[in-house]
Amino acid sequence: MQQKNLGYYLDEMQGKGFKLSYSDILFIHFAQKFTNANDKLMIIALQVVWSTQFEFDPSFYLSFVERLQENDVKTKKEAIQMAKNLGLYDRLLK
Repeated sequence: MQQKNLGYYLDEMQGKGFKLSYSDILFIHFAQKFTNANDKLMIIALQVVWSTQFEFDPSFYLSFVERLQENDVKTKKEAIQMAKNLGLYDRLLK
């Protein structure tokens, strides 16, 4: 299965109703350049952030991408586990 690129993924998510402003999209691409993260990691980070936040928070997203890299996270399963360990899902369960 071919991996999606970040631009295609963002277009696909907007088509499904996820709301991102033009500045959000620019920030996501900036974050990728800033962290030198690959498309797969950026997409995983977006998926986890969207599942734990009610709206896109650029600084939270950048921080989460950096944490994924620091912990050498490679899969969505690992990213979700890290988010759980950080308590990111706790507020959703209350």
